[in-house]
Amino acid sequence: MTSIQQRVARGAAKLDQVMPGWERKIDTSKLMMSNTDCCIVGQLCGNFFRDVNTLFYGISGFPNNPYVGCEYGVQISPLTTSTNPMEDNPEYLLLEKAWIEEIEMRLFYSLKPKVSVEAQTSIEVQEEELVYA
Repeated sequence: MTSIQQRVARGAAKLDQVMPGWERKIDTSKLMMSNTDCCIVGQLCGNFFRDVNTLFYGISGFPNNPYVGCEYGVQISPLTTSTNPMEDNPEYLLLEKAWIEEIEMRLFYSLKPKVSVEAQTSIEVQEEELVYA
């Protein structure tokens, strides 16, 4: 079984393919992975059970497996001790933490100014042309 961070990274990469900019649509203050409306899928599409198959597997319909999406970090692992995937489970908190870290990292790097090579060269040339009196 892969780590939670690996599963979340796989899920984020998949979301990049099917919904570019997804990280700006998530309200991390309301993120609750145990809630089908407030989880990653719920916030992006409306409801986990209705939309997880379409988002991650490209097929419509309700899943018959309560752990669907596990490999993408949007559901707990079937190997956890919980008998009911919707009850309080510490893995949900770990998933929330991993998704928040992934989103915050993406938002941080998307806000950093990007300087092109041409712009950087132009700035250097202008500085060399300055004449100091």
